[in-house]
Amino acid sequence: MAQIWQAGGARLLQMYLLLLSLAALIYWYADDSMRVVTALIAFCPCVFVLTGAAVDTSARSSLARRAMLVRTDSALEALGRTETIVFDVDALSRTNSLGADFPHIAASLRHMGLHPVLCTGSDADAATRISAAAGITDIRSMEECEMPYEKHTALVGSPTSALHAEHPDLMRINLSPASPANADAEAVLIGEDLRHLPALIRMARRTRTKIEQNAIFGHTLNFIALGLAAAGVLTPVTGALWHAASALILLLNAASLRFVGTREKKFAF
Repeated sequence: MAQIWQAGGARLLQMYLLLLSLAALIYWYADDSMRVVTALIAFCPCVFVLTGAAVDTSARSSLARRAMLVRTDSALEALGRTETIVFDVDALSRTNSLGADFPHIAASLRHMGLHPVLCTGSDADAATRISAAAGITDIRSMEECEMPYEKHTALVGSPTSALHAEHPDLMRINLSPASPANADAEAVLIGEDLRHLPALIRMARRTRTKIEQNAIFGHTLNFIALGLAAAGVLTPVTGALWHAASALILLLNAASLRFVGTREKKFAF
């Protein structure tokens, strides 16, 4: 959370400096202190910090209700950029994650534009069976899996996976039947249920979209407010109402992620 507030605080400072500069410009243009006061009231710089955190909190709350924990700040936004999913076969073989649903999971991930990879580890025979059933053609040895990956790659395994130790800089999704809070990973699928993985990726992409939407909406509403204040259309009272309405729109947009779980089936394929 400290990273979110640190980044948010920097953006907030930049917005306040921009606001003061624009307020000085309005006073120079209109020579009317009331319009300056109205502009300061109507403009809502803090909303960019609040809505970013609100989007993340809403998404994580929805996921937690469906046995998916996101433990690190900004993990969902980063996961939303994922293009490659690397599965540790050794870790999967020790769980109940390789049932009849796995081919559907792999097909769902490919349908979402993701590239699934199987890392054979010590069980090459299991990897061959899994790849044949799931239609995964990219099978790599442990040596190949330990080589550097491009950005936007997520590793799916266990807290003790050797791949996690080799690639601490990549997104890690752990399968954990117990004590998920102790897993050193950005995301944890409680109960080792891989069927939740497509839903996790979809929520991550929704989170990115919501953050981008709020940034666009917030900037647009704020600069419209400045223009109306400079033109004398808004008063301090209507400027305050504009400020509150802008914040409400963005917060409601963020809060909509809380209800995704009620609209989406557990089997995300």
